This record gives sequence, structure tokens and C-alpha cells, in this order.
Amino acid sequence: MGAPMARRLVAAGHKVTTWRRGTGVPAATAVAGADLVITMLSDPAAVREVLTAALPGLRPGATVVEMSTIGPEAVHELRALLPAEVGLVDAPVLGGVGPAADGTLTVLAGGDLSGCREVLSVFGSVRELGPLGSGAAMKIAVMSAMVPAQVLLAETYAYGRAHGVDREALIDVLSGTPLGVLAERLRVPSEETRYSLAHAVKDLELGAWDGGSLATAARTRLQEARAAGYGGRDLTSVVEHVEGGQVIARILADQGATFGDIAFIRTYLTDMDARAEYGAVRRKYITGTPPASTTVEVSKLFMPGLLLEVDLIVALSPGGR
Repeated sequence: MGAPMARRLVAAGHKVTTWRRGTGVPAATAVAGADLVITMLSDPAAVREVLTAALPGLRPGATVVEMSTIGPEAVHELRALLPAEVGLVDAPVLGGVGPAADGTLTVLAGGDLSGCREVLSVFGSVRELGPLGSGAAMKIAVMSAMVPAQVLLAETYAYGRAHGVDREALIDVLSGTPLGVLAERLRVPSEETRYSLAHAVKDLELGAWDGGSLATAARTRLQEARAAGYGGRDLTSVVEHVEGGQVIARILADQGATFGDIAFIRTYLTDMDARAEYGAVRRKYITGTPPASTTVEVSKLFMPGLLLEVDLIVALSPGGR
């Protein structure tokens, strides 16, 4: 997100200095003399780390615009961290990399925008929502609806598949409902990571509250998917997780393990001609160096209609059960 946003600022005629963690350049050096400092980072811990390091370089009168999704509590913690003579605005966004490049993000802003309103408008439409923390709270509220809705649709597709419902017909029917846009988004999981599943988990964790039963269930489902290796993929990949591999993922997670801890796989197929299709599915879950494995063909399995059976040997870490 940060790179296309920086390019838009440059195109709009602003003098821009970009900085990222791990480059070796001190954060304080990068922000020295700046009137406006914009942060776009992964989580509250990253924002605190960067701004703490940047403190010596922040000049009195500068404004920090925090555009990450970190929740209102973290925003108020930042206000306590920053000197009183440094302004703070929270302005998380709705939209992914594409809207960031096109300048069509929705900026959800809280605090005094008098020193940054024009700059924020370069990114898209700006919603001024009230005092400091209002933008962060609005972003979490929106994601607490959008993310569980996508998990619900993934489970809806899995139900349909289990009961012989045609996927395309189901999506066509859903397209005529308020869920239509999300149903289309999940039609085919995105190969490009526009909004990672790990970030979706983080957003639901930030929005956790006692009354959020649906969000809690969605968060648990996504945590299982993250443990199964989906964290770096787009949120739409939750469809694949729900429809296949989730049982193994739950067993592994219960023992404190992931697909990366599998040491050996033994597979029994009733039709060896299906091994290529099976291998393609297996590679979706085991994305690193594959473990040792063997595959054998059998005439039948213990339950009529079963096509394969898989045995796993898993190497548990000292913290596993």
C-alpha cells in the first residue's frame, strides 16, 4: 500500500521521502525536518516501534498521519507517546493496492485535519469522522462486518458443494441479494494478495469484544486458516480452506502444529489416476519443502465412496502437545 500511495504524492507535486524497516537508515533521519509524516504499517506493534525510533527526528509543529489499521486504543497510546507539539491524525483506509494506485481509497479520518486535508485527498475521498481515534474505530467496525461476511460465504459455498448445489448458480442467486458484491469477489480466490488473510485475522483480533459472537467465530476460522499456511494469501483463499484441508488443519492446530511440521505422508488412493489432482490440492497446503511421502493404490477404503485416506507423521516442537 505504501509504495503506490507515495507515487501518488509525488505525481501530485509533493516532496516525498520514503522509508521502510530493514533498510539500515534510522527512522529519525528519514523524518527529520518533515512537516508531515505518514505511517502505513502492518500492526500496532510495528507502528509503535517505528514512531518510537522516529521521535528524535520529529520537529515541533509536525503532524503524524497514522494510516495503518491499528484500532482506536493504539491510536490513543500513540498520542501519549508523541510530544505534545507534534500533531496526530488517524486515517486508515478502505481499499487495496489497486485503489491506492488509482487514488480511489476511502480515507477514514479522525482528529484535526487542518494540516493534512489536502494531502489525504490525493489518496481518494476523505471522510472526516470526529475526534482522534474516530477513523480507527470506524475502520475496525467496517471490517468487523466485511470479514465475517466473507467467511460466511465461504462456508455457504462449502455447504452447497456438499449438497450438490451448482456453484455458479449459487453465486448468480446471491448476486441478486445484498451479499452480491462479496459473492462475486469470492467466486475465484485471488492469486494476488490484495488483503491478506493474516491482516484480516489481525483486524478481527483488534475488534474483539464480548458481544461479537459472529466475528469471534469468523476469527477462529481464519486463525485456523492462518495456522494452515494461508496467512500470506488473499482473504478470498478462505474458500479453499473451508472446502478442503480444514479438518487436517484443525487437528494440527490442536497439537500446536502446522502443515510445515509434517514429516511424512502416506496416502491410499482408490484410483491412482487421481494422483495428479490430489498432488495439486496437497501443494496448496504444503507450500515449503515437501516431506517424505509414499502413495499406494488400494481396491477400497473402510467407508463406501471414499476416494483416499491420508496418514501423517508430524514432528511437534517442544511447545506442542
